[in-house]
Amino acid sequence: MQKEDILMKRERVKSVTPRNIAWMERYGEAFGATPTKLPSHIQTRKIEETFDVYENRVILYQLNELESLLKTYRTVHDLEIQRKADQFLDWISLWKRSKFLQQIKSHSGPVKITQVFRKHPVYRLWYQWFYSLYQYKTITFDLQQRLSLKDTYLLYEMWCFMQIIRTLREIGLLEDTVELFTKKDEYYFLRLAENKESLVRLKNGAKLIYQKMIQINTYPYYSYTQRMIPDIVIEYQEHLYVMDPKYRIPANLPMALGEMHKYRDGIVAKENDSKVVKEVYILTPTECYLASDKDFYDDRFHKRYKMGAYCFSPGDNSDVFKKWIQHLFI
Repeated sequence: MQKEDILMKRERVKSVTPRNIAWMERYGEAFGATPTKLPSHIQTRKIEETFDVYENRVILYQLNELESLLKTYRTVHDLEIQRKADQFLDWISLWKRSKFLQQIKSHSGPVKITQVFRKHPVYRLWYQWFYSLYQYKTITFDLQQRLSLKDTYLLYEMWCFMQIIRTLREIGLLEDTVELFTKKDEYYFLRLAENKESLVRLKNGAKLIYQKMIQINTYPYYSYTQRMIPDIVIEYQEHLYVMDPKYRIPANLPMALGEMHKYRDGIVAKENDSKVVKEVYILTPTECYLASDKDFYDDRFHKRYKMGAYCFSPGDNSDVFKKWIQHLFI
């Protein structure tokens, strides 16, 4: 039921409520009311049955999203997948012709969970199904572990590592990636995993390392305070270059960069306790546009302070990062 306050001629008002009386006492004179005369118009509440509610607009939006996804599946070179996609598209077409989805506008923007989505059995079931379709409860990519939704940051760290490998291949520095894979039952699997050091060797003697562990008893570098596990490290000519992917950090970049000082100051050489971390960078999926944060992505900031941030996002151009890698090995 949709409620709307409207002005109505007094003879058309069918019932008078305390709300109407309060309105007449406050605004009646503007419509000709006197002590002995009622105003010509009275504000009353109109109640209509409507399907144009937030939840239905969200459902229409989600059906449109699902329809777009199925149209993509229909282009796959697999007859069985095409047949299924066509069948589901027919169902969606039928659903979209339902009475409760007619003459309403599709929702746009972020979707919030309302009380109807929480408590109404049908709406709750639909919302949970669609959410699981797009967000997934588990994600696997031939990894030796399963990634839950809350561990999306871990997937981003792995993706950044693979992007750096691609960059190194493009500039002709990739030497050996055999340690990234393991063989089991005649299949090869990616070995990347949290807290399990993985290594890629480069042609110039450098190493690209995922989840390098550094603590009091490691050699040739150690930490004299606490165990440290920088996500991505380039080891070259007895120096380290640390990159730390931060999936949710753009809103608090200065604090995240401040924490990177622990790598620069806390990791030292075993032989003479000299500092070995030359540069530290944060990798983020979106670039900050706050005036106070823009400098962190600027090449001049990087050269001056040997730290900062790079934007790593699918589809984005990585030329700025590639330029830094090339300059690093000159």
